[in-house]
Amino acid sequence: MGCTIGYHKNSCVIKCIESEKQALLTLKSGLLDYHHQLSSWGDEEEEDCCKWSRVGCNKNSGHVVRLDLRLVIRIDWNNMYVSFSSITLLNQMNLTSFGGEIKSSLKELQNLRYLDLSLFDGTFDTKLLASPDAILEELFLASFTIFRAWLLSI
Repeated sequence: MGCTIGYHKNSCVIKCIESEKQALLTLKSGLLDYHHQLSSWGDEEEEDCCKWSRVGCNKNSGHVVRLDLRLVIRIDWNNMYVSFSSITLLNQMNLTSFGGEIKSSLKELQNLRYLDLSLFDGTFDTKLLASPDAILEELFLASFTIFRAWLLSI
C-alpha cells in the first residue's frame, strides 16, 4: 500500500496481497485457458493482481474476494487447492462451464458465500454442499445434473 498525504489531497493505493498474487499465478499454471481470458494474470505491465481480469479485491485491504473461472479447464487440482487455501477471504467464485474435478477440499474457503456451477462439466463431490459446514448464501446450478438423493439431503 502506498499513501500520499498532501494539503489538497490524501490518497492511498491499495494493491493486492503478494501471497495471494502468487497463489493466483500458481492456480493459472494448473488451468487451460483456451480463450486467453486470464492473459492479464502475471503480465509484467500490470503487477497488481486486483487489476487482473476476472479477479476482484477488497478496496480497503487488497485481499482477493472474487474469482471468475468460467470457461477455463482445470488440469491440476493440486495447484488449485494450494491456491484456494492461500486466498482465505474469497467469497465469490464463478465456475460456469468449468471443466474438471471439484473436490471437497473446496470447503477450505471458509468465506465462500456465492458459487456458480452453471453448465458445470466435470466431476463434483456432492458432500461439499451437503456438509453442515457449508456457508453458501447463493448457489447457481443452471443446467447442472443433480441426483435426486443428493438434492433431498440438503
